[in-house]
Amino acid sequence: MKIEEKHILTLYIAGKTQKAIRAIENINNYCEEHLQNSYVLEVVDLK
Repeated sequence: MKIEEKHILTLYIAGKTQKAIRAIENINNYCEEHLQNSYVLEVVDLK
């Protein structure tokens, strides 16, 4: 039985601005390319 390791990432944003949306898209794209579904991304909006 193989134990699946997951990277746990937290992205903090301040409101749903264009920069925040772009940051979410960028981190999702990076993770899909390099971590291939072995990650959990939590987005925390500080506003």
